[in-house]
Amino acid sequence: MEFCWNAQPPATITTTQHRKRPRASKITINNVQERFCYLQRYQVLICKEHATGIQNVDVHLRDQHGVASEESKSIVEHCRQWQIAAPQDVELPAPLGPLIEQLGEPLDVYQCRITSDCSFCTTNKIRMQKHCNNVHQMAWSSKDVRLCKKVIAQTFFQTSGL
Repeated sequence: MEFCWNAQPPATITTTQHRKRPRASKITINNVQERFCYLQRYQVLICKEHATGIQNVDVHLRDQHGVASEESKSIVEHCRQWQIAAPQDVELPAPLGPLIEQLGEPLDVYQCRITSDCSFCTTNKIRMQKHCNNVHQMAWSSKDVRLCKKVIAQTFFQTSGL
């Protein structure tokens, strides 16, 4: 089984989608250094509790940790010290490289193998079928395993399919 990377930013996520997860522990200006980790090599800010990259600190604090607006402002200001890359600008580690501990255990995913330059990965088989149909114009049959392969992956950012 191979190990691959996916830095796809999530599709447009609404506030209600963020709130589906139960709220996590509270983050304050006094404990932010223990709760967040900045991966300078990749320019990604990680929430240790959720093992995922944070794109919008204010939204993450509000929706995932229930942090009030005033406290959030000081935490956001503190986080400005780090240069945070947009998901599409994150330089991915080489395949088969070491795991990044802060991102948690790797996931079993499907990786597209229609073309050698397609790196699309997802945990959702239906999403893989749609990808094959829409991006590569390849019809998918339930017995057709040649269009994708199972690999393990880590991802910097949580998406609905990965």
